[in-house]
Amino acid sequence: GLADKGWEDGDELEQMSSRLQDATAECQLCRQDLVPILDILQSSPGPEIWSKLLYELNPRTVDVSISDLRYLQDSISSCFLHGPHAGQPIEQLVLDLHSGKTSPSNLALEVVRWHGHYRTLGHRRVWALKTWLQEAQHGASGSAWQGTQVRATFLPLVGKVTDAT
Repeated sequence: GLADKGWEDGDELEQMSSRLQDATAECQLCRQDLVPILDILQSSPGPEIWSKLLYELNPRTVDVSISDLRYLQDSISSCFLHGPHAGQPIEQLVLDLHSGKTSPSNLALEVVRWHGHYRTLGHRRVWALKTWLQEAQHGASGSAWQGTQVRATFLPLVGKVTDAT
């Protein structure tokens, strides 16, 4: 193992790799989500391994197709509870997207990678985006926004999560 090669952090990295493999043993999709981290943990040891791990384990911005975003829960409230839309009905955000008052690129989204897909932590915002996009594709929108991708903060998920379905 890594410790046998004389690298002082080898045991710790092998334990991390083993724990991640155990945590994803029952789900091939979850294991695929962690491939970048497992590849780093199983690579040749050296000081650069920590900077690679920090990159993979820290939040970062990703571009995600609206249609590819999935939910972590199976129901949502009809009004926003927090953030800039607090107290407003979700439908108001859909209308604001249609009118151009709000742009999809201005919505703060957070996502995790779970079971092979990006899953949102902002369920109401994603519902509004998906509704807006569906209506826009059917000609019901005067919006000038042409893209179907949004920027999201990707939060690495390295533990077990309970499926909402």
